[in-house]
Amino acid sequence: MKLQPPTAPLPPFFAAVRRRDPDVDIVLLPPEEPGEVGEPVTDAEVGAVIARIGAVAARAWADATDLPAEPETRVGYGPERGTVVVKTRMMARAADGEQLVEALFSVLADDGWRVARPGGGGVSRFLGRRDDLTVRVSHSEVSGGVVVDLSSDPMPVGVDRARELVRR
Repeated sequence: MKLQPPTAPLPPFFAAVRRRDPDVDIVLLPPEEPGEVGEPVTDAEVGAVIARIGAVAARAWADATDLPAEPETRVGYGPERGTVVVKTRMMARAADGEQLVEALFSVLADDGWRVARPGGGGVSRFLGRRDDLTVRVSHSEVSGGVVVDLSSDPMPVGVDRARELVRR
């Protein structure tokens, strides 16, 4: 890797940072090489994850609330090129949003999820993990909104198939 002196020209964004804060050291690293993503999974395996994630979300929602469960399940790009993740989201506005978050926490913990509460912020939230699924639940006191995001681990499908699945 070739290092450049601090006086070397920088890309426009970083040049503006240097002008504003000349005492800040800026180190630009070369782009990372893409990692190995493994053998592609079949369409049947992707379909099974889509069905499972919707069912898990609907069941947890139904067990914690009296509200109908209509999860919006979709496929999105994964973190590596040629991978996808399945995501679902459920939202509600509730005067007792904190109680809904607590009910979801209990339902998931009783169902074998490893759940934890990260601290900080004006938002009540928790994270959970079970097998290849991750859940994020948050409640804003200001808006009264409760958001439940459930997602799968990345699945290798190949670049072309990832484009097809995401565009559906």
